[in-house]
Amino acid sequence: MAWIVQKGKLVAAMELGFDFDQEQRQRNLPRLIEANYLLHLSSQELETVITTEMTSNPALEVGEEPICPVCGKLLEHGTCTTCLIDHVVQPQPVGEDENDRFDALPSQPSSDEEFDAVSLIAGDYDMLGQLLSDARAVLPEEDHLIAEMIVSGIDERGLLTSEVAEIARAARRSIADVERVLAVIQEIAPSGVAARDLRESLLLQIRFLREDGTEISSLVEVLVDQHLPGLAAHRYHQLARDLHETVDEISAAHDFVRSFLSPHPLQDSRGRSWQQQAQTPLVVPDVLISIHENELNVEVVGHSQSRLRVNDLYQDLAQQLRRKSTQAVAGNVVIEASEEDRHHIRDSVMRARQFISKLEQRRETLLRISVCICQMQEDFLREGVRELRALTRSDVAAQVGVHESTVSRATANKYVMLPNRKVIPFSDFFTPSLSIKDVIKEIIEKEAASGQALSDMRIRDLLQDQGYRIARRTVAKYRAELRILPSTVR
Repeated sequence: MAWIVQKGKLVAAMELGFDFDQEQRQRNLPRLIEANYLLHLSSQELETVITTEMTSNPALEVGEEPICPVCGKLLEHGTCTTCLIDHVVQPQPVGEDENDRFDALPSQPSSDEEFDAVSLIAGDYDMLGQLLSDARAVLPEEDHLIAEMIVSGIDERGLLTSEVAEIARAARRSIADVERVLAVIQEIAPSGVAARDLRESLLLQIRFLREDGTEISSLVEVLVDQHLPGLAAHRYHQLARDLHETVDEISAAHDFVRSFLSPHPLQDSRGRSWQQQAQTPLVVPDVLISIHENELNVEVVGHSQSRLRVNDLYQDLAQQLRRKSTQAVAGNVVIEASEEDRHHIRDSVMRARQFISKLEQRRETLLRISVCICQMQEDFLREGVRELRALTRSDVAAQVGVHESTVSRATANKYVMLPNRKVIPFSDFFTPSLSIKDVIKEIIEKEAASGQALSDMRIRDLLQDQGYRIARRTVAKYRAELRILPSTVR
């Protein structure tokens, strides 16, 4: 802005010009986005990406070196030195008669119509369908219609949304008959399922736990049966006055309800695992940690990514066509290459090299971060969970010299095999409460041997004597996560 004099007055005048300022901006290049994406993948997910890339790029191939199907390391004379597994297939003895080899084959039905291979594959589990099938097996035939109506009225939480009177009118039966069938279904269903409201569901779960051998104080049942709204609102002092109990006892009873009872019994882990096939996923370690000659060794697991290479034929053709030549020699054959062919060969080779480079970058980044974590948690790796120190991802990022988000991507959804062959998630290295939980578990085990139940307050005092300064509520939280009952019911 400038000022000029017009007719004795100062008038502002506009000036046009260019100013050059330097500033730094972050650019999300496509290659950086893909590199971060590969870093976030686990070893199993990365194998899927590699398979997809090999399918779409003919210039990318895997070497023929034998590897261990468990850890991905090269085999030495058919044996994996890491897993200590012999993968050599012993040849089968050949009989004198050539037809002897068919004796070991499994017999199959002679007719294709008699055998359906698809029937051997387990399908998705239908819990309510299984519940109805079990109810039909124990109920007389005249009660099957009532059972169908009851099961069809169970919602996704596991509660019965249909009224007993409505089911009785629809089935043209008495209310007593419907309640009798409902009691049978509640008995054979997962604990708490088919209850008419939350209160009944929790009471059914308490009854199931008692029949299973769990000791439950009468205070828990009284609170659930008569004071559930006040308990949900955390009105501990009012409940303590009404029931002539202490606040700690009310709090302990509430901790038991939150730890061992579920408001959605059909979605709870106990309900999902009821007569259900195991859905435990296969966990493959991404990093192997071992101790050799008293030194920590860290290795990043690599299956096919460690053997990826550019196809020799594509690489030779790309070198010959680099100087705008229209001919190339493959073996003893002269190939006339069009512009489209040249573009395809160059693009395929470039994509293969870039993909291999990104995989190597991912391996190097994950290795650097893993080595840093192992150095900072060396006492934990050598001595056990008691030596686990407080560690954050920002601490690791500062030591490695990368951004904190890079450490988060590198450790997310990945697992580590410790020197004792135990596989743990990377997140355990950043969870110092594991050591405190181990101490709490030991204190309660010693308590059980002495026959005396220690309150959370007493456990807190014992922890403070050992140098762990945490609050009583934190002790209760960790105890609940360890699936240990409060002292009032132990």
